[in-house]
Amino acid sequence: MDFGETAMSGEAVSGDAIEALWLAYYESTFAPAQANAAEMASHMPARYWKSPQNVERESLYLTNAVKHFKWEAHGDERTHLAPAQREREACRYWLDEELKRIAPKVVVALGATALKALTGHRTALSEYLGKTIEHQGCIVVPAYHPSYLLRLTDEKVRAEVFGTIVEALVFTRQIADGTAMIRTPVSDPTR
Repeated sequence: MDFGETAMSGEAVSGDAIEALWLAYYESTFAPAQANAAEMASHMPARYWKSPQNVERESLYLTNAVKHFKWEAHGDERTHLAPAQREREACRYWLDEELKRIAPKVVVALGATALKALTGHRTALSEYLGKTIEHQGCIVVPAYHPSYLLRLTDEKVRAEVFGTIVEALVFTRQIADGTAMIRTPVSDPTR
């Protein structure tokens, strides 16, 4: 995938009608791994940070289905709050535009919020794990969100969830490469 030359800050085209909105989005998106990698690593062993099957970052396009981070303060801690349906719907336009422009062959929905925002499916994420969903011309592979690992205290369960995430990412790569058959397609309720 080639996006052309990258502009450095100050070289990018400015004055675009939506530039202020995008700047607000990027400034408000919470990325804990970037903000405090040491803290994240202290909760997740280094083996979990490895790139499965050498997936090159350049071959991926990453985005958030919901373009903001909602949380609640509990003393010194912040607790993530799942976005409400109206918040997912408010961000739907941007997600649809990104998908239209990128036109991916396969999309990984990391977590229930991403799956709901992308497809409108309202049942438990666990019902879709190991399956694919055909959605608006692309294949969706549901997976747990990696942050779920941080909340698990049982090592056995954590290892199982991690394995499920890796399996989904490897499967996604195989679909993209054309080396995997699509598993148990689920009907897209938005059609």
